[in-house]
Amino acid sequence: MVKKVTESSLRDKKVLVSRDVIFFETEFPYQDRTSAHSQPSTLTPTDPPTSNLLFPSSSGSSHTDDDHSSNLFPSPINSDPITSADLISPSPPISSDLSSIDRPTLDSPRPVAPIATQQLRRSTRATTLPTTLHDFQVEVALPSRSAAPLSSPTEAATSPGTPHSIANVLSYDKLSPAHKAFTVNISLDKEPQNFSQAILDSRWKEAMNKEIQALQDNGTWSLVSLPSHKKPIGCKWVYKIKYNPNGTVERYKARLVAKGYSQVAGIDYRETFAPVEKLTTVRVLLSLATMQGWHLHQLDVNNAFLNGDLSEEVYMNLPPGFGRKGENQVCKLHKSLYGLKQASRQWFLKLAAALKGGGFIQSWSDYSLFIRNHQGRFTVLLVYVDDVIVAGNNLQDILATKAFLAGHFKLKDMGQLRYFLGIEVAWSKRGIVLSQRKYALEILEDAGFSRSQAITVPY
Repeated sequence: MVKKVTESSLRDKKVLVSRDVIFFETEFPYQDRTSAHSQPSTLTPTDPPTSNLLFPSSSGSSHTDDDHSSNLFPSPINSDPITSADLISPSPPISSDLSSIDRPTLDSPRPVAPIATQQLRRSTRATTLPTTLHDFQVEVALPSRSAAPLSSPTEAATSPGTPHSIANVLSYDKLSPAHKAFTVNISLDKEPQNFSQAILDSRWKEAMNKEIQALQDNGTWSLVSLPSHKKPIGCKWVYKIKYNPNGTVERYKARLVAKGYSQVAGIDYRETFAPVEKLTTVRVLLSLATMQGWHLHQLDVNNAFLNGDLSEEVYMNLPPGFGRKGENQVCKLHKSLYGLKQASRQWFLKLAAALKGGGFIQSWSDYSLFIRNHQGRFTVLLVYVDDVIVAGNNLQDILATKAFLAGHFKLKDMGQLRYFLGIEVAWSKRGIVLSQRKYALEILEDAGFSRSQAITVPY
């Protein structure tokens, strides 16, 4: 409903506000009279107006002013007042008969001016970095999988005058083609953050089905009705991409994680402590392996936490995407699951018992470190949840250790160490090079600074 209409009168030089106005939809006060006579108009009474109209003043059909005023404000055709019902009534339907609309004939076609195509000019100036960035290593965009091999960032990102170029310490141009591919691949792949994103990809749907099948085959739970005095805990999906040593995707891993933060102490769990390797131990082990020329291999235990036995009575809701509407059943857990407060402890106790039975000694300085020294053959195992580093001076002992663990647990041999705890490991004849490039870029992206400009002075 129209509340008010603002009218502008050039004749009276006034601005009027009215709630009851008349629209002249067939009058064109700004139409050029000379052009109207030179060219016949093709507008019909049913054609909509093509310009905004200025409405006549309340004097109606007064013609006492000059011709200019009379041209601007012609007399109304119909002076009947418009009611509110007319304002909100729908427009009449447009007829599908187009025969009555005037069209230009083929005998007198209107000349059409040719459209000139303007060629866009491209700058021929060489693109260089600002002078404020000459002392910095600038991150370059990574190519796609089908693109050419990764080139050195120093070729495009640094200038010859850089006093302290990072290329002296870390550069892509000295990497082998296999490690270049590995570096590119782990940066290109994106892992979904929740179930809503993963369900759109068939690869992650297959990974979730495999995880559920593995849990059922392992006897992790049984479907029961929830007792009245118990409260179930929730669960969620966590997604991780596993890589081969050459950088290709080994598998898409979907892991079902229990929401252990809702567990109640003394009811759902008791002891929770489980040792985790120290980064100091990781650095010392990598340094010793480099100086002594040891072999460094990596193992990944499949569904590690499922090997731990659960003594408490714990109930969990059905996994997202696998429950049926209307069902009132829950999962009664028989074995530990990722996310439970006691899961890490139960898994580590079982792994430690197996390693001690194989002749390994647990270190007192770091409980996640296991050592075996037999006739000068030195083997070390460093455990972080389900990721295991195997180091030693004898390759046959390392292979025997892998076979020993494979007899107790289901694991994946990842080959030579390349990526561990966010640390990228590059091998050379002189030793190894460690980098946390991917980890640093992920932190910048999470903080929203991945596209930020560099500054000349640090904070």
